[in-house]
Amino acid sequence: MNVLVTGANGMIGSAVVASAAVPAASLRTHLGTKRPDGRTRPGSSVACDITDIDALRPVADGADVVIHLAGPPSVAASFADPTEFVRAHVLGTTTVVRLCQELGIPRLVHVSSAEVYGRPRRNPVGEADPTAPRSPYAAAKLAAEGVVGAASRAWGLDAVILRPFSVYGPGARRDSVLGLILDQVLIGDRVRLRKLDGVRDYCFVDDLATAVWQAATLDLGGLHVLNIASGRGTRVDELARAALTARDGSLPRGASVEEWPIDDAVEAGTGGDRPADADIHELIGDVSWAREVLGWQATTSLVEGLARTLAWYAGDTVGRSTAAR
Repeated sequence: MNVLVTGANGMIGSAVVASAAVPAASLRTHLGTKRPDGRTRPGSSVACDITDIDALRPVADGADVVIHLAGPPSVAASFADPTEFVRAHVLGTTTVVRLCQELGIPRLVHVSSAEVYGRPRRNPVGEADPTAPRSPYAAAKLAAEGVVGAASRAWGLDAVILRPFSVYGPGARRDSVLGLILDQVLIGDRVRLRKLDGVRDYCFVDDLATAVWQAATLDLGGLHVLNIASGRGTRVDELARAALTARDGSLPRGASVEEWPIDDAVEAGTGGDRPADADIHELIGDVSWAREVLGWQATTSLVEGLARTLAWYAGDTVGRSTAAR
């Protein structure tokens, strides 16, 4: 089986390529605009914009499945540059779909986002529940899903759309809430954040990678949309305490998680990642459909996943120095 992975140098892409779940396959990779490193074989990787169909065609030719991950991941950045997010996610996905049609690639696994749900009417939220994006990032992801769905219905492309919830692990963004928590956990027992009551469903990146490979290799047929999540909600203050526990093996005596006034938090770099009206208080995934279709469920506990993420953070001296600036 020949597999093309777009966005292979990102957080999720790196986990997908390195996953223990990788089947016997010939991997080809798209690395965004980053130049391939010395470990790549000539002809097996390409560094280009995801909308450059001519550059992508040689590495895509002969693929049996495309795992599509390319595109900027930051909700916060999408408010500053919505045009680029629409270009990369919608036009980029359109380019990938065109490649599948032109080259006769029969299957596409498209990794979307649970952000498409916005503020769900109920939690856990299921795949059939309404979508209502609250950021340019989420709107672009939902539009990209529409492109994939149209291709499946119009000319029979087998497609699996995955909607991962809050993905974390090695390579995670340092400007996220979790990044702010881990930066503080690395230096002490006190964590200060703007808000403590938001609830998210955290899914470790290696568990997501396993789901991606199951979607790529199982004989499914047609179009499927699946939540990828733990199925459990975790408050921000619980997340911070879990990170402290992951660091020491148990919650340190005297450790504290504190809510700061908003002005002080913003000044210290611990503000929100989106406008207040775009905030999503609670987002938890119903994963029953993923269990039924893929036979998949998350297996990494939050503390275990945080310990592995924290170990990466501690060794990421380049990222830490960049964050400090």
